[in-house]
Amino acid sequence: MSTETKPKALQGGEFLIRESAPQDIFIPEEFNEEQRMIAQTCTEFLQQNVWPNVEKIDHQEEGLMVSLLEKAGELGLLGISVPEDLGGFGKDFVTTMLATERTGAGYSFSVAIAAHTGIGTLPTLYYGNEEQRKKYIPKLASGEWKACYCLTEPGSGSDANSGKTKAVLTPDGKHYIINGQKMWITNGGFADVFTVFAKIDDDKNLSAFIVEKGFGGITLNPEEKKMGIKGSSTRQVFFNDCKVPVENLLSTRENGFKIAVNILNIGRIKLAGAALGGAKQTLDIAITYANERQQFGKSISSFGAIQQKLADMAIYCYVVESATYRCSYDMEQAIEALEAGGADHDRAVERRGAVRRRGRDPESGRQRMPGLCGGRSRADLWWHGLQRRKPCRARVPRQPDQPDLRRNERDQPPAHRGHAVEARDERPARPDGPRHASGF
Repeated sequence: MSTETKPKALQGGEFLIRESAPQDIFIPEEFNEEQRMIAQTCTEFLQQNVWPNVEKIDHQEEGLMVSLLEKAGELGLLGISVPEDLGGFGKDFVTTMLATERTGAGYSFSVAIAAHTGIGTLPTLYYGNEEQRKKYIPKLASGEWKACYCLTEPGSGSDANSGKTKAVLTPDGKHYIINGQKMWITNGGFADVFTVFAKIDDDKNLSAFIVEKGFGGITLNPEEKKMGIKGSSTRQVFFNDCKVPVENLLSTRENGFKIAVNILNIGRIKLAGAALGGAKQTLDIAITYANERQQFGKSISSFGAIQQKLADMAIYCYVVESATYRCSYDMEQAIEALEAGGADHDRAVERRGAVRRRGRDPESGRQRMPGLCGGRSRADLWWHGLQRRKPCRARVPRQPDQPDLRRNERDQPPAHRGHAVEARDERPARPDGPRHASGF
């Protein structure tokens, strides 16, 4: 009797050098019925609750965003990745990504829900002890409590570990007193739970704390006036002698910086899914408008220039979708491999995120393959740039007989311009093969 052998999980940039069969690569057409139902629930939620209220959301109508998050919690949308024993659905990474994509079409609401379910909930879910997880995660998954993440300060952004917020242990050893300022805190205006990063005494590295709004000593500046995503709450948060029980130290002392960057790293791939959802919605709106708008006696969608723009938008959505879900599935396979090796699910997710951030694979520790850009090889990048008649963003060496298409044609001498046109007329053929077996 034959048994099916599951392929070994990809490690870093190994997909560039290891043969991959089409059936080993996940594509969106392979979503199962349950995943499609979850996606449909997300879309229906936006149709019924978010899209009709975009203007109210952008004007930050009092209590509206809070009520939307609570409604999402009632439908289970805040707990898709949360284990069932903590009040969630316990779904895999790909399913979570699909939900993120669909809610990504929700304008400012997409930012609020992403911050709550991601950087707001995951620090406690992945790094909290059993008591902390049981106390906080069910309420975050249901929407009863809303969460935010307090890392950035006026003097520390990308250099996050240079934060000045301090935590000092009280003489009786029962509380930490936190003093400091955080800025650009998404959901800060209505959050019940704050994940706060501060240095204990003169520590070199940050520590992380779970801080409830009810602890006191927390004040907020007015909402920031932003150029975009106006409906999401973004505030400065001040901690003035905020008294936090010692049992609310998250993980161990000085482990806060590791927590911060690992949680943000999970958010990077999630952001790709949310951006994809917004891009698809934008494309739908653009197509509808192009079909309805009339000029010269016909819809503008019949004009070549408009068709070119819409085609470009569709191509970019297709590429991002393919890359996002291939990466998501590879991460899920790596998580399963770590679980098979004895790691529990949450630690496997956290470890995989850390590995991707450092650029090393989880088993050998080897550096990932260099020369990557958007998940494509250098050959793919050159071909894509030539086909699009635009410069590649990667620095790909130009062959001696290859025309320089990076300059604007009208700025080139006539002889070179003719050379470029001739080169485009003799474009190299794209290698045959199914879409999901390509470098995208």
